[in-house]
Amino acid sequence: MKRYRAALLIPLLAAAGCTPMRMTVPGELSAVPEWPVQGRQGWRIGQQLRFGEYHVHDVSRGGTRSRGGIVDALQGKTELQQRYGFRLRLASEGEDRWTGRCDSRDIEQGVDLGSVELSLDEAATLECSLRPADDAGEAWTLKVSARGEDGPFGVVESGRARYELQGERMDPMEPPSRVAGFAIRRDGRFVGAVETVNGGSVRIVPGLEPEEQHLLAAVAAALLLRDQLITDD
Repeated sequence: MKRYRAALLIPLLAAAGCTPMRMTVPGELSAVPEWPVQGRQGWRIGQQLRFGEYHVHDVSRGGTRSRGGIVDALQGKTELQQRYGFRLRLASEGEDRWTGRCDSRDIEQGVDLGSVELSLDEAATLECSLRPADDAGEAWTLKVSARGEDGPFGVVESGRARYELQGERMDPMEPPSRVAGFAIRRDGRFVGAVETVNGGSVRIVPGLEPEEQHLLAAVAAALLLRDQLITDD
């Protein structure tokens, strides 16, 4: 069964056949070297990613769980959850720098009209705890959310330190979990970008302190590992 968002049913049909967009990279980052991601479409068991000098390994994924009860199901609400974790290694040194534990959820409220299911409301959330591998530094929290046509927006924060994430949807008529990528800012200045389509790529502004660069690489890993949980039947 095909799911459609009620308010956008007609435009969606009109746009059928359009190809997915690539992420629009902010002009300030256009000259920053782009690191293609290797392994993102690889075997799910024992999956490993590589980009630049980073190696994402020890990836663990829980099964996709259905949240809610019978009342939610009768009301047409679907909420799916997946938890995953990873370790980030600096390949040149062979040492792990960061670990991540994430909770990803997709939510859809719909109505079944027989041959077509209309999606009246959709949302997607991601929350991750990012910690230095040696537990010697501060832990950071990554939060991303999108609802309906809004977002995704996100933050990475620890105490008063904060980064802002501005996501770009693949298409405004697609579910909020389908994102082309994210631009990352600190104090109003772009410091990185993560494209999550076309295999994925990462950009991190050169010249940052090593620990800040490693943190941004951990954020990129968390975003790249997220799956779309609610899909068309």
